[in-house]
Amino acid sequence: MTCKNCHKKQAYHPNDFKAESSLTNSVGGIILLGLSSLLVGYLLYRFNQMGYLVIGGIFLLPGLVYSIYKTDEIKKIKAFNRFKVKP
Repeated sequence: MTCKNCHKKQAYHPNDFKAESSLTNSVGGIILLGLSSLLVGYLLYRFNQMGYLVIGGIFLLPGLVYSIYKTDEIKKIKAFNRFKVKP
């Protein structure tokens, strides 16, 4: 493989590879969470047909989905990094 930093071709052992959390996914998830909360808030304000308890639950739903996604991603990263090939 070719190194992205020094551009040298080298042989790498499979244990040299490690999974990492992507910053793009985290930032994208937070932006999506904010936009969906704003959209839901606007729609509820516009139609004014639901109680405060339901509004709070709807605002928590995108956060809950994102939290489940991040927890699953962390579990997968730990499982990948825990696996080692014997030399």
